[in-house]
Amino acid sequence: MITDLRSDTFTRPSAGMLEAMLQAQTGDDVWGEDPSVNQLEATMAEQFGMEAALYCPSGTMSNQIAIKVHTQPGDELICGQHSHVYIYEGGGIAFNSGVQTKPIESDRGMLAAADIVAAINPDDVHKARTSIVSLENTSNRGGGCCYEWEQLEQIRAVCDHHELALHRTVPGYTTHWWLPAKLPKPTAACSTAFPYASTKGWAVPWAPC
Repeated sequence: MITDLRSDTFTRPSAGMLEAMLQAQTGDDVWGEDPSVNQLEATMAEQFGMEAALYCPSGTMSNQIAIKVHTQPGDELICGQHSHVYIYEGGGIAFNSGVQTKPIESDRGMLAAADIVAAINPDDVHKARTSIVSLENTSNRGGGCCYEWEQLEQIRAVCDHHELALHRTVPGYTTHWWLPAKLPKPTAACSTAFPYASTKGWAVPWAPC
């Protein structure tokens, strides 16, 4: 067996996974009649203590939808200068949401609460309205670094105080449950929205929810 560590995108389904796909119940998802998708979304929402979950076929789509629903055209998004939403999503923030990006310096992909505060625009008609902060946890270009629980709480407090949405891309969620929070619900509660990537940790050959 060859182990390919270049990317999680090289994951391939096992024989058991392929059999499960063949036997899966299906239906029209547009009408909400696909039992497999419905069960997946309900399970994820319950597991993470969120109001609802939406299955998306890619992490980029998950990120772009989350940013779109929490912003208005002309707003500004704060993120790290090496973040996935800024570098690897084809200018989607500008194209899909009409939102400009303010990338700021980070420590191996991780933002400090004080730096976020300094990046928030004042209430000025000449400035774009800061409306959302996007964190990447774990950080791809940061070598897989992840936030300490206290850091997430500090950033969430900043966002709450300034009435900002907090979006977290969560590519390696299943691999960093060793954080002090230990359980998914309190960790998810630190975010307004986040994608959950089942390709990581579980090695499922599909994309985030």
